[in-house]
Order: sequence, then structure tokens, then C-alpha cells
Amino acid sequence: MGTRRGAALLALALVAGLVGCTSAGQQPPPGGSVPATAAEPPAVQRPKNLDMAKADPVSAPDSLRGSGHRVSPSDRQGWCQGAPDEEGVDERMERPRMYADALTIGTEPAGARRLAEFYHRLLGWPISNEGQDGWWAQLRPPEGETGPTLNFEGDREYRRPVWPSRAGEQTATIHLDIGVDDLDAAVAWALEAGATLADDQPQPHVRVLLDPQGHPFCLF
Repeated sequence: MGTRRGAALLALALVAGLVGCTSAGQQPPPGGSVPATAAEPPAVQRPKNLDMAKADPVSAPDSLRGSGHRVSPSDRQGWCQGAPDEEGVDERMERPRMYADALTIGTEPAGARRLAEFYHRLLGWPISNEGQDGWWAQLRPPEGETGPTLNFEGDREYRRPVWPSRAGEQTATIHLDIGVDDLDAAVAWALEAGATLADDQPQPHVRVLLDPQGHPFCLF
């Protein structure tokens, strides 16, 4: 990856939460149970989320992570809940962080290696392990950085998720929230890495993109 497109793409925290991007006026679809500490209505389940907040500027990063930048836990977590209210107030919610050592992302059969390669390009994390048949692959944060292991596993019954959710379709169960300093530059970098811009963009300060397997992630 060249550095000219990524000069403002910065990530501070890689943490696992239970939050999600939702379309305006839409409740997040089922996909992950919410612990009591999240203070959510018991009937509502949130997708699992990998959250990355903004960091201090660094020069010439080669990915969203940033060249030579140390990734460490931050002290806030946002929920892309929908458009701001009538008074223009940002409805992004705050809640205690919930950490995980590892996350598993489902893929189409034998598609684990391909999806791992996408997140390698996006985040700059190395592929640390993989199966010979392409059904399993793993990314770990580089030495000295904090974040969960990302496991990618093929599934013969995998159905491409649909976002926003539609009745009868597979809902998204995991996604990334990535805080950036330059939203337009971040979108350009993600598209170059292989992402697709979602048709529905419910918030002016957030861009929803889809990875090659259809999992949504948000840049804000």
C-alpha cells in the first residue's frame, strides 16, 4: 500500500464490544447477546463489534493502523445508532468497554484466506496462521500492539449478510467501528483495499462500508 492515501487514517483501540451500525429509525438486528452491564433492553440483541477510536496523528501510515503506531485500549466506545436528532445532537451512545481476546468472523466456504487478506490490507496486521485449504486463517496484532486475535472460518452454510437488515435475510453479526481523522481519505483507503460503499448512509459523520464477504464496518 502506498502512504499517500493513508496519511490521516488512524486507530487507537481494538476492542470487542456489542454495538452496531444501524440505519436511521431501525433497531439493530439479532446477532449477539447483550450483557447486563451494557444497560440495553433485554429484548434487543446487538451485533458483535470491533471498535477502533481515533489516535494522535502520525506521519505516512501504510494502513488504517498507521506506520509504527502503537494500538492500545481507549476510554470510550461509540454506537452508530442512526441520524442525529432534530436538534442535530449526535446520538452515538457511550457505554463501558467490553474486551475480548479473540473474535471469529464467518466466511463463505474456503474463503477465510481471502477475507483475512482484506483485513490485512485494511489494518496492516499480519496473517499469523492459516489452514492449507483456505477454510481457516488468523490475524494477530503486531508485536507491541493491543487487540484481539481475528479468526476467519469458512462455513458451508454461510449466507452473505445484508445491511440494513431485511426480513428473511441473514443479518450482520459482527462489524468494525473505525475512528478516523479524515473521513474522505479513510473511505478512499478502504475502497482501495477492496471494500464496497454501502448504499444506505444514515449519518453524515459516518460511512458504512462492506468487506468482500458482506460484513459491514463503519468509518467515523
